[in-house]
Amino acid sequence: MVKSQFRHFISKNPKRESVKKILQLTQNVLNQIQVNEIHFSTLQDLKETCVNLILHFDEVIEDATSILNTHLNLTSQKSNEVMKLLTIFSAFFLPLTFIVGVYGMNFENIPELKWTNGYYLALGLMALVSVLIFIWFKRKKIM
Repeated sequence: MVKSQFRHFISKNPKRESVKKILQLTQNVLNQIQVNEIHFSTLQDLKETCVNLILHFDEVIEDATSILNTHLNLTSQKSNEVMKLLTIFSAFFLPLTFIVGVYGMNFENIPELKWTNGYYLALGLMALVSVLIFIWFKRKKIM
């Protein structure tokens, strides 16, 4: 709830624009007022206060925008880390799934199925593929 309100306030919306315009109109009015010498210092204080409010308003908007962008960047970074982890898992398991799928077919003419050590050779092939993928990831500095 708070995030959506925050984003709505930061984005171009009529309320924010109205506050800014009111401050600018107030500044214009104060610049056009003519007063006696007695009240001149008070008018100058009002003008300075108005300028300070405009500057402070702009600063708050910039800070809020910066905070929102930082939050969005952190969220994106976390999402990228999750995607990286899922990619690593799929890179390990897709080749193994292929090997298991080939040897899991119920064909009579797969010569390795009749070998006495065929099961151990298939397990060794899967281990070799896993080790090769691991070494490749380490060399590319992915893991």
